[in-house]
Amino acid sequence: MRILLYESELYLKQGKSRQAIKTLKQTWVQASIIDNSVDLIAKVAQSLAAAFQSVGDDKKALEYLDKALQKTTGFWATILKITQAYAAIGFGDFCLAQSNLLDTQEASEANQTVKTYHLITDGNFAVVCKKFGHASQQFKTAIQAADKVDNKLYQLQSRAWASATHIAIGNLDQARAALMPLAHLELAPPEEALLKLRQGVLHMAMNDHAAARVALEHAVSHFSTLEHKRELGWSMLRLAELHLESGDTTLANHTLERVSDVANEVGGTAFLVSELNLMGHEAVTKLSEVASAYAMHSLAPTLEPGRLVSIPLDSRPLVRRLRTLVTRMPCRRRLALTTASPPARISPRISLPFLSLPSHSKIDSFAALLGSAAVAMGCGGLEEKGLKGESAPAAA
Repeated sequence: MRILLYESELYLKQGKSRQAIKTLKQTWVQASIIDNSVDLIAKVAQSLAAAFQSVGDDKKALEYLDKALQKTTGFWATILKITQAYAAIGFGDFCLAQSNLLDTQEASEANQTVKTYHLITDGNFAVVCKKFGHASQQFKTAIQAADKVDNKLYQLQSRAWASATHIAIGNLDQARAALMPLAHLELAPPEEALLKLRQGVLHMAMNDHAAARVALEHAVSHFSTLEHKRELGWSMLRLAELHLESGDTTLANHTLERVSDVANEVGGTAFLVSELNLMGHEAVTKLSEVASAYAMHSLAPTLEPGRLVSIPLDSRPLVRRLRTLVTRMPCRRRLALTTASPPARISPRISLPFLSLPSHSKIDSFAALLGSAAVAMGCGGLEEKGLKGESAPAAA
């Protein structure tokens, strides 16, 4: 079981979350039935939560955390409750997030690593509540704590969030200073993509649109490949903002529609709240002026705070629904990629896989798409889709 746990941790570091989930589920069954070790169950639950959160499934993360917390007390209960708070933020249960952060505040002081984890999560919650002053202070303290324990993951997360918060309140020099030490770190693919996202936002704030485009396209491409839907949504929100600032309203709208696609896959828009708050109401309002009805889903948390709900598939445009039908067939890759037109582009330098196409994809003709669906149906029925260590639970 411990070998499986170690293997899953390697998958997570490489950004292979789906493989990590598969391995961790096997470990969970063995730990619960055969071993029944409280520490092992807690570690598996922590890693499972991190894996599910990386693919945007906060609901499933909360389910496993609830089960583990029924058997856990003390040190591990503190860690799992902090993780539960972060998952609750992504799921939109802000009351649970606040309650858990308050409950674990005192206990987290006993361990420097757990304290750092709590500070980062609490800062994230402060961003959701638009308390940028408190968030900035929490991230500043988290940076100092992460440096003390020499934890690379927490150094990245605390500095990335600190930079984004400084930009939101207009402190560009501090935002740049927060990111500078990260340039010398050797980062895994998901970590590098997160750094590129924050560098892109900084470049955009400094009106260097060319550098911002390169960084944000890098983030979108990598998060799409890694299936990190939460960060993919954040990156594309920023890319849409950049397109609008560059005067390309059509591309801005198309990118927002792709964010709505991600929200539909995740099951809600709550995970977008923090990034929308960091962007600011003015930027979101400007995007809403060029957004289609479907693209408006991605901006709903700011414009309609009560609508942190899933987006029905029926709300998608007809062509988008047909594409979904085609790509769910057993022979979807071979047929879809040959019958339909080449992958659409979110921007001049980036192409996403067919399954991640934005709504502005050019289909050679409506009849051609219907034809590809008919051929795909002939291939068969629909396919059934189916603690990174005690020292460093994942915070974001």
